Amino acid sequence: MPSITLLASIAQAQGWRGDYVGWGWGWGGWLAMSLMMVVFWGAIIAFAVWAIRSTSHHHDTSSIAPADSAMELARERYARGEITEEEFQRIRRGLS
Repeated sequence: MPSITLLASIAQAQGWRGDYVGWGWGWGGWLAMSLMMVVFWGAIIAFAVWAIRSTSHHHDTSSIAPADSAMELARERYARGEITEEEFQRIRRGLS
């Protein structure tokens, strides 16, 4: 197993001084890397939310024509006995 002194001398020969300044980044580099990590994970989460929302199936009721829904309501009211057959026929003629 190599000794600590040997490893330290190899590291110093490669330009490492023990204070991370030898890398040329300093504290600004650490802040930039932290910010980029936040941006990266934010983008991943935003993409996942977008993908889930765009693939979920919503029941769109706006595609039903108003006359169709009114006729359906009139049929239900007639079936429940709330309106007479004459009233149902009058509503049907008015919607067509």
